[in-house]
Amino acid sequence: MDSKYTKGKWVLRTFQDGQMSVRNESDTRKICVSRVQNYDESLANLTLISKAPEMLEMLQMWCMDMEERGKAYGDCYTMTKQLIKEATEL
Repeated sequence: MDSKYTKGKWVLRTFQDGQMSVRNESDTRKICVSRVQNYDESLANLTLISKAPEMLEMLQMWCMDMEERGKAYGDCYTMTKQLIKEATEL
């Protein structure tokens, strides 16, 4: 699967002026900033977004493992495969 999203680990950064953003760890390009005025909600949203590539990788590994074990069936597997497709296909 050819991923179109920014490669590498994503990290949440908070700067001295209070601005928070999700950035690529290796080259510090901004991936996402929060426009929510509530600090706690912004922090929660950006934390979740920063973990998206890792969560996608884990879901893909889980699906491959289920397929290898011959257990690629059931609602959870089907829903996971659909979610991966929705998250990766533009």
